[in-house]
Amino acid sequence: MLPHSLVAVSLATALFTPLSKYAAADDTAAVKDSFRTGVNLVGLVNMFFTAAFIALAGPAAMVVGGAGFEQARALSLVIIAMILGGPGVLAMIPALLVVTVLVGMFAVGLGLMLSIATVYFRDLGHLWQIFNQMWMYASGVVFSLNMLDSVQNRLFDAGWQINGAPIPITTMARLNPAETYLEAFRSCLYDFALPSQPVFLACLAWAIVMLTLGLVFFRRHSASIVEEL
Repeated sequence: MLPHSLVAVSLATALFTPLSKYAAADDTAAVKDSFRTGVNLVGLVNMFFTAAFIALAGPAAMVVGGAGFEQARALSLVIIAMILGGPGVLAMIPALLVVTVLVGMFAVGLGLMLSIATVYFRDLGHLWQIFNQMWMYASGVVFSLNMLDSVQNRLFDAGWQINGAPIPITTMARLNPAETYLEAFRSCLYDFALPSQPVFLACLAWAIVMLTLGLVFFRRHSASIVEEL
């Protein structure tokens, strides 16, 4: 994750500006070239890091785990298998690709709307960083949403209720699209199973709705971007 966070995130952030400029100018070819360059650079750098991790799996196991040679060799095989994904993850690659495409559709739609909104409201970028942190923690990244059931019950016992029923905290949290996509990824990577039908349909619906809204919003307001800039 460290190479990805240092390389992929940095390059993607740097690409946002030219991508927005080319998109505003209706230069589709330049958008494709810029995007292709970024993807190639990220893939190239991560490929070298992956090869380095595989080559240094044994020494890393000895340093981090304090193991002897035989133990380090056995542990290095486990590390290499985890890097390559293992049989369970490899079997889930088609499902992961589908979920990743749906996440990309959702992100593109959201990005198109934010790119226009940022032109009219310059402080939105700073506010979005704060909101993004709150959104991340509310999506169940660092805790299971099942924990909210006990919170919901304790609030009900304390008198917090709606028409005699508990406040639907868990239900409201599950309406978060980020939580839905995380649930799909957890099913593929942790349970080695396909996402449930409700989760997959929710992922598909969020992707289609957000991409459609983003395209409509961007096409409606992109012509006036130059005047605002």
